[in-house]
Amino acid sequence: MQLYGNKMENLEEMDKFLEKYNLPRLNQNEIENMNRPITSSEIETVIKKLPTNKSPGT
Repeated sequence: MQLYGNKMENLEEMDKFLEKYNLPRLNQNEIENMNRPITSSEIETVIKKLPTNKSPGT
């Protein structure tokens, strides 16, 4: 299946499509957490955890 391969014309059609796969739903708290801005300290933490002596890409 191609990502974005089928253009969904309306939300009702999209809901029917998603119901086929029985995906877990996020609760309101999880939605708010996903939508919050990423802090600079979170970015710094991730950068510090990156492996050393590795070049990006191929």
